[in-house]
Amino acid sequence: ADVVGHGVPAAMLAAMLKVLLLEAAEADPDPAAVVGRVNRRFAAVSPPEDFASLLVARWDPRAPGEVRYASAGHEPALLASGAGPPTVLGATGTLVGVADDLAWVTESVPVGPGDLLVCPTDGVTEAMDPGGNLFGRDRLAALVAEAGRAEPEAVLARVDGAVRAHLGGAVPADDYTLVA
Repeated sequence: ADVVGHGVPAAMLAAMLKVLLLEAAEADPDPAAVVGRVNRRFAAVSPPEDFASLLVARWDPRAPGEVRYASAGHEPALLASGAGPPTVLGATGTLVGVADDLAWVTESVPVGPGDLLVCPTDGVTEAMDPGGNLFGRDRLAALVAEAGRAEPEAVLARVDGAVRAHLGGAVPADDYTLVA
């Protein structure tokens, strides 16, 4: 998840969103239902100008072979299988907190042994170099594809190093998170 804003107000929103997400994930295994439940509660308690992006992905080890996900306007996740470009897990609905009566769709993508799911926030792809150029989704996808079957930690280190190099020593304009 990624909430709007910075500082203490954004941290408070993130903490609230985490509690709502934990509760919703225990109540329903369907990712779209989880996002919908979070959205209804988030929209009810947050100011109208506040919103968040959210990706809920589920992999059930008892039924391997797919990842089910719903994305509320979150930066696309990438599923790398080690061969060819990664599969893009795009949005299946709008941001949470925009309205209380929205719906999302659960999508599924096939996965196999050794596949890697990489979930960034927009702070990764929107990292800007001193010349004003974005790091970009294509560069992120290329780094993930080049990593092949590397361990998650190695992929994270490689992407983090590339983002830092792209920033050229500048402080990022937005925080960034990357989970693999």
